[in-house]
Amino acid sequence: MKVNILRILLTSQNDVVNSMKEAASKKLLNVNQGYGTFFMEEVERITSRQHRSKKIAVIRE
Repeated sequence: MKVNILRILLTSQNDVVNSMKEAASKKLLNVNQGYGTFFMEEVERITSRQHRSKKIAVIRE
């Protein structure tokens, strides 16, 4: 059995990297069996409604 993990990192206004301002990033670990699509949709929903992010950066390990 594989475990799927999703972590959402919301950036603050004081971030050093200008290109990441107003962006949320997420890290997907061991995504398989179509869960990636579910995670993407959930992150888009959460970040757009709660954080009002305009961009999402995906980090994959």
